[in-house]
Amino acid sequence: MADVKTTISVFLGSSHELEPDQRILCDFVAELNRIMLDRGVFFRLVSWQWDGRNDPLKDYDAAVRGSSLALFLYFMTSDDAMEERFRQALEAFRANGAPQIVTWFKVVPQGGSISCELERFRNQLDTELHHFYNTYETLDTVKLGVLLQIARDAELDSAPDEMMGKVAGSFATGGTAGGLSVRDDTMYLDGRALVNLADVPAYRGWRAIADARAALDAFEPQYQAAKARQLEAPDNDEAARAYGDAAARRAQLTQALEQAQRQFLSFMRTMTRDTATGARLTARQRQAYRLVEAGKIDEAIALLDEAEIRADRARAEQDLAVVDAERDRVLERLRATVAEQLQLADLLAAHIEDTATVERIETALAEAAACEAAHELGFTAQAEFGSFLFWHNRYNEARPYLEAAERVCDEWEHAGVTFSDEQFTARINTLKALGTLLSDECAWDDALAVSEHAVEVARRAGAPWRALLAWCLRTKAVVLSDMHRFEDALATLDEAEAVVSPLPHPERLEASVQLSRGVVLRQSWRPREALCAHKRAVDLIRVMLAARDSDDNRFNLAIALGNAGTACTSLNQHDAAQSYFREAAELLRDLAARDPGRYDVDFARSLAELGDNASTFRRYEESEAWYLQALAIRRRLFEQNPAAFGEDYAITLNNLGSLYWKMGRLADGERLLRECVTLRRPWARENLAVFGEMFSSSLAQLSNVYRELGQNALAEQYIREGVSVMRALARLQPGMHDHRLVYRLLDLALLLGQTDANEALPVYEEARAVAQAAQDAGKAGAAGDAADVLHNEALCLDKVGQHERAIAMLEDARARYRALHEAQPDVVYREDYARCLGNTGALYNRAGQTARAETAYSEAMGILWELAADGNPYYRDWLVRTLRSWADLARHEERWADAAARYDEAAVLYERTAGWGYTDVEDATSIHSGDADAPSRADAATEGVASTGAGGTDDAQRDLDALSRAARMRWWQAWVLDKQGRFDEGLSAYERAVEQYRTLYEMQPDEAYRKNIAECLDNIGLLCDRAGKTARAEAAYGEAVTVFRKLAANDESGYQDRLARTLRRWADVARRGEHWADAAGRYGEAAELYERAAGWGSDAATADVGDEEGELHDHDALSQAARMRWWQAWVLDKQGRLDEALSTYKRAVELYRVLGDKKSLASCYYNASFAFRDPSCDEALTLLENALVLRLELYRDGKMKGEELRKVIERLQRQALRHGATDPAGAIASMNIATMSAKLVALRAPDAFADLELSAQADLDDLRQRAGAATSDTTEA
Repeated sequence: MADVKTTISVFLGSSHELEPDQRILCDFVAELNRIMLDRGVFFRLVSWQWDGRNDPLKDYDAAVRGSSLALFLYFMTSDDAMEERFRQALEAFRANGAPQIVTWFKVVPQGGSISCELERFRNQLDTELHHFYNTYETLDTVKLGVLLQIARDAELDSAPDEMMGKVAGSFATGGTAGGLSVRDDTMYLDGRALVNLADVPAYRGWRAIADARAALDAFEPQYQAAKARQLEAPDNDEAARAYGDAAARRAQLTQALEQAQRQFLSFMRTMTRDTATGARLTARQRQAYRLVEAGKIDEAIALLDEAEIRADRARAEQDLAVVDAERDRVLERLRATVAEQLQLADLLAAHIEDTATVERIETALAEAAACEAAHELGFTAQAEFGSFLFWHNRYNEARPYLEAAERVCDEWEHAGVTFSDEQFTARINTLKALGTLLSDECAWDDALAVSEHAVEVARRAGAPWRALLAWCLRTKAVVLSDMHRFEDALATLDEAEAVVSPLPHPERLEASVQLSRGVVLRQSWRPREALCAHKRAVDLIRVMLAARDSDDNRFNLAIALGNAGTACTSLNQHDAAQSYFREAAELLRDLAARDPGRYDVDFARSLAELGDNASTFRRYEESEAWYLQALAIRRRLFEQNPAAFGEDYAITLNNLGSLYWKMGRLADGERLLRECVTLRRPWARENLAVFGEMFSSSLAQLSNVYRELGQNALAEQYIREGVSVMRALARLQPGMHDHRLVYRLLDLALLLGQTDANEALPVYEEARAVAQAAQDAGKAGAAGDAADVLHNEALCLDKVGQHERAIAMLEDARARYRALHEAQPDVVYREDYARCLGNTGALYNRAGQTARAETAYSEAMGILWELAADGNPYYRDWLVRTLRSWADLARHEERWADAAARYDEAAVLYERTAGWGYTDVEDATSIHSGDADAPSRADAATEGVASTGAGGTDDAQRDLDALSRAARMRWWQAWVLDKQGRFDEGLSAYERAVEQYRTLYEMQPDEAYRKNIAECLDNIGLLCDRAGKTARAEAAYGEAVTVFRKLAANDESGYQDRLARTLRRWADVARRGEHWADAAGRYGEAAELYERAAGWGSDAATADVGDEEGELHDHDALSQAARMRWWQAWVLDKQGRLDEALSTYKRAVELYRVLGDKKSLASCYYNASFAFRDPSCDEALTLLENALVLRLELYRDGKMKGEELRKVIERLQRQALRHGATDPAGAIASMNIATMSAKLVALRAPDAFADLELSAQADLDDLRQRAGAATSDTTEA
């Protein structure tokens, strides 16, 4: 049992004839004590009978005057003693405000009558004492009234109606009053049954309850029948659907009943307040309340006839104008009409809130407020109507009424008027609503003034109002946080926490204070402390929920969970955030299902939070699903009330449109963002302070979409408008929007930098000035903004060639990030620091400072490994991106082992991860001829060709992109392994790349993947050929050629060079293996491809293949064609296909003549001379002579050495002997060596070759000997 903190004295007086009722009520109070002692509340009951046996030692006069609640029960008799006790209680109330007096008359049975004394006293209560008396048939009516009364006194409902946010509806506790709840027509306190409401006439007569009950009972047989069918046939889909529909309908009917019960409790609470606190009630009001107690609700409504009320008001107004002397009386009549209309509004809330009922309530409140204001009757009606408009999000209409109500309160305070408890509560609620409204309108100075005034009012009220004081301090802290006065806000929350802690059961207010603390800490860039505060709030509310499972506790828990999730998102703890958001959404989904309409706003917000978190985690399809659910609810609310729900709808349009941009669904993104901009533009024009920042954000997002669509003019137009909006806001509210202005300027600079980096530099300078000024002023987060500007500006400077300045600025940014990270080691600064290190490494690398680049990359990798450990793909993206650059650095420095290890690590990361997407295109160094081919710039451009946009892709596309990059890393790994001579590992890496590209092609048949397959196979062939793995090389080249042929058939110009290159390598393998036929065919096909590429055979090509400087158009292709023809002829000669060989040599000769390649032409002449069946024929000898002449010219031009020329002549001499083997002398004569010697002289050959002028006879023996020793392979390769 808890310590008793609050004692409530209850005086119960009655006659002896009601002794059974008195005894039952005593037992009832005892039962209350058994429940409330756990809360530290004790009810001290003093019972007395005017005509019965009482304790002679007890001072009943003192007991009645010192009580908190005085209950008087009458039946048929009374006397002076009973009246004296009542008058003592009334005098004490008028003097001290206590006790609260409640009088009950038991209904006299038919045929009975009350005494004359009692009749006189009852009439006196109505006419003279203006005290309302209640009537009851059963004690459950009395119990209900007592329970509602003491619930107020015991602070069961002392906290403000809404603890953690705006809660729509007239009864904010979700069907409970403090610990009170209704279930199965029974009133419960903390789960214990106390009152049988079925015996309360007012409950029985509450038409909304009766109608809902009747509808539920009528539907129950249908529900039970559907349930039975489903149980009998659980596998029957139709039965299951029917049962599901029936269950949903039954739940809807049950919710309608619960809503009606909540409305009944709300009305009875108001009635208890009005009748127990001495409120002046008109005869109509008193009669209406008694009709309600009798269960005659419709008669009560009819009694409060609008026409009669208006008529009374009209008569009163006429009287006021005519008779000044009766002004006070007439004003009282006017007040009565106001009070009656407020009562009518409360009663109308007992009906289902359809449009007509809401309009009727609004009319009653509006007329009451207008009358009250016109005749200076007080402030209650204006406050009520202002609050009604405020809760319906009609801020502009609400503000005048709330301000008018507060002006009246100030006048009363200055005049020394004493506020009743209800008036004081109404005043605080008015100040709270007005402060919130002003803050929402960004009128922060006015909002702060109002909130400080509310604090002072509550502080002057003293200890009984500590709960409201704590609430007012919390509201003030929220306003200070909106003004970026974070330390002041935290100090105010400290004071609120000190006020709350001594209160009995402070959990609700303490949780509220912790929630506000978490928000302030998060806004001041202290996310870890914010998360601790939000977790504390969640824990407190879970304790409350465990003690009492109620809708309001569930709702408050959902709000706290949502805030905790947001704090986790700030720390990039996305899995934890998702857990919090999901639990919040499930709670709100359940509440919204049981109470349609009431929780829609909060449920939609929780769905949007889930979408935000999934988008951050790059789970785009999941994010889309959450956003679409939120959009459906917010669109419906927007269509119902555009003024109230327009901004929520616009937020969802903006976020979903941005998501589609990330997913590459640019048309969908443009459509939604354009709608959002269209909505927000007029709002921003009307109220820039409220809507300007969000409008600017939507303009920036729309600019991003147009940039990706290639519509740069539109992109620039929208982002410039967004910058203009933020500049205007910065002028309107200096110092409040620096952060957003900096990032709009960065958006503009990044866009301009894509086309002209020089144009972006002035924008960067402006952003830097704004950020630095904010940092100098001590603005939270400004240091990070300044570092971000320096980081991006440095990259822009690098683009325009200011490399030294760029490096200096990037080093400055890196130092700032390091300082931020060390001062506050939160993830956001570690991420920025790591990204800056990576870019610094890139700049160092380009500047040739490779050692510093290595250090920067190494440090960046250490941080990124830690960040990526929680599985966030965003950090894994940065990790593998930096790893690739680090590997490239090692490759450029020819540190093959480091490069291979890093490429392998990057490949493993890609292979293990699905859903990674990049849009950057990296450069690759071209490799010299003869090496295996590395990925080229063109290959990089086709990497991830199916990417759907700059921001990201869906899950399937991310799988494609990740696998594509894994294959690319394997390709680079194989290349550097080959450089190391690690044949087996390089071959394995190439084969893995081929396997991955094949998988990619199966997933999405794109030509780029087939090309990569062929390229890798070609490299495998080259690698195996060098390693002597001829069979494996043959197979790899053959497969590569097959793929290239298919690609060239679709796009000949794009792939014929690659096909020809692979054919050439494949032919070389066949030639070295002496597979002459295969080699000849492959050389021939390659030659044809090169000839087509060079345009050989066309008029243009044959007429003039050189430009003015003598360089050939398509020189390389023509040179390769000639070389392929030469090799083709050579292997044809090896096969003995001499005619084809001769024809092919002649083709090569033509090509070499066009090229002007004398050395190759001479060799071609020489080899062609062996393709004749009669090697001694004139044409063969002529070819030999042409070969010699060309080589003599080469010697003369200094392009051939003397020793090489001597060897050529000796070969020609041996060949001459072979041509004339049957007649060597004739052959020598026909060769005419002397003539050749003469040509040497004519060509001014040096004297060193004079000994070549040999007579045929002198050297005949030597020549024969040499010719006989010659091998059969005399051609040149």
